[in-house]
Order: sequence, then structure tokens, then C-alpha cells
Amino acid sequence: MAQEAAPLLKRFDSLKSRRDNWDTHYQELADYMLPRKADIVKKRSRGEKRMELIYDGTALQSIDLMAAFLHGMLTSGASPWFHLDVKNEQLNRDDDVREWLQDTSMRMMQAFQRSNFETEIHEAYVDLVVFGTACMFCEMDRDKLRFSTRHISEYYVSEDQYGMVNTVFRMYKSTAAQAVERFGFDNVGNFIQKTFEKKPDEEVEILHAVLPRLARDVTKQDNMNMPFMSVYVCKHSGMIIKEGGFEELPYVVPRFLKATGEVMGRSPTMTALPDVKMLNLMSKTIIQAAQQ
Repeated sequence: MAQEAAPLLKRFDSLKSRRDNWDTHYQELADYMLPRKADIVKKRSRGEKRMELIYDGTALQSIDLMAAFLHGMLTSGASPWFHLDVKNEQLNRDDDVREWLQDTSMRMMQAFQRSNFETEIHEAYVDLVVFGTACMFCEMDRDKLRFSTRHISEYYVSEDQYGMVNTVFRMYKSTAAQAVERFGFDNVGNFIQKTFEKKPDEEVEILHAVLPRLARDVTKQDNMNMPFMSVYVCKHSGMIIKEGGFEELPYVVPRFLKATGEVMGRSPTMTALPDVKMLNLMSKTIIQAAQQ
């Protein structure tokens, strides 16, 4: 199993090394405009003060306003923000087909409303405005959808030949107790088992890799033959702890703006960064002058 995981860990290291310049940029953006996520290059303790560079809150308030605007205009929970259609126009005019499409659209909206979509999509819009790239994971949690917007430092992506994201590698931390709850005690391997028995609240690192499955039997519909393979790997032991698949990429990775030849997106805050830094410096100077 460890040998099967080795190529995934190697590709993760490759994707991570290619994003070093971006991470430095993201750190500066977060320092001035999203301090609660300013632990990308700098690793901070939980609960640590993060506002030491902020002397003017205009940028922070503007980001929340723009994220709320995008949410209200694109995915408002107060009104239907999508509807279903079929490509065949003749079918679209059929009353029974229209009724079925409308009923299905309503069921999908109800599924979104029963989930935590509203809170997580707002967080995704915040990331989109600040970093230019966001990543939201969608999975089933018992009988409902569960969404999770991931921190910019967790995930690394790659594109297909058409510039669409088709590969996501996410390295995240989970307590040993959470890992056992998710994957089962018998599946997590010796390292997580021993950690769970001794210190269940100690964190372990887990890699989740989702990428196109090149070799599959299209006549079968089981998890191991779906278009996208999904693999969870314990980083400490290099052991695959769960393998499955998805019909579609379960990660939604929007980019605000995208330059030719770049995978990660660019954001409005990247343009505004010099002005934000100047505004904070001017505010700091005014405060110091007033004190003197």
C-alpha cells in the first residue's frame, strides 16, 4: 500500500514546490486584508493576535461587503438561483418534462437549504476576493450534503488541457479521534491507531488526492471505476487509508481572474494591495504624530 501511495506523495511535493511564489503573495494579502487566515508561510498558534499590521479597517470591511454582494447576486438563499433545462428544445416544451425539471430544481434547492451551504459559500467568496482562488469540498454527510471551504494553504491544483481544474491535492490536519471516526479504527493503520490510543486529540496529517482515473472499466459503476479517483493517505506512514471515486470532481475551485499560463487565480485585492499598504502606513504615521 505504501508503494501505491508514493507516486501521490511525490506529485503532491511537486505541486507544492511550484506554488512557493504564490504562497508568499498570499501571506502578504492575508496579513493586510484577511488576518484570520494569515498562516500560510508564517505558522501561527491558534488564538494568536494577527492584527499587528492593521491600522485601518477599510480593506477588511470592503472584502466582507464584496463577498456578501457576490453571495446575494449569485447564490442567494432567498430566491432560486438556478433552474434545470435539457438541450433538446422539443423536450423543453413538453409539459411533463417541464414539470419534472421544475420539481427536481426545487428538490435541489431544498437540499442546499438543509445543508451548510450558506455559511461555506460566503467563506469561499471571501477567499475568491482576497486570494483569487477558492476551494470548496462537497460530500454526503449521512442523508444531507456537507460543504467545506478549505484554507488556501491546504490545497494544490492542476488543470486539464482546456484549463479546467481536474486535480486537487489537499493536505490537512485532523485529530486521531476524527480520523478514526471518519475512516474506522481498522482502516487508519498502525500510526493513527497508536496515536488514537495514547493521545486521541493529537493531530495527524492526511493527504486527500482527487484526480482523473486513467485506467478504469467503463462498463462498471462501482467506486473503483468512476471517472475520478479519490485516495486518502496518512502522510506519516505513507499508507493508503481509503480509496474510492467520484462521478465528478467533488472540489469546486473557482478563479476570479486568470492570467494565461497560470493555474492559480488573481484577485481584486492583488491590485489594491499597494493602496491598502499605503493607507495603513498613513494611518500609523498619523497615530504616531498625534502621540508625539
